[in-house]
Amino acid sequence: MLIDVGFKENDLVTIKLVTGDEIMARFKEEKPNSYKIHRPLTLQATQQGMALVPYAMTVSDDISLEILKTSCIFICKTRSEIEPGYIQATTGISTINTSNIVR
Repeated sequence: MLIDVGFKENDLVTIKLVTGDEIMARFKEEKPNSYKIHRPLTLQATQQGMALVPYAMTVSDDISLEILKTSCIFICKTRSEIEPGYIQATTGISTINTSNIVR
């Protein structure tokens, strides 16, 4: 099992499960047998392309879950360019790319 160590609270992490599911969520804490995460999302194909949707559709959007380590193939930090999409999906706030702003 590939595990990246040194996550801080609220880091955006990606977890690949043995079921094939890939989850993006805010890291809360590591416990001896599990990872506690907040606001888990997954990618889903839609008619408009790929979209971030809640990992568990029938629970509150503001949920924290514990994922058993035995269910994980890997956990690592999510690519930084994905984070604005996660922020928009979880808060409705759209961020801008400041690298294109002329100063």
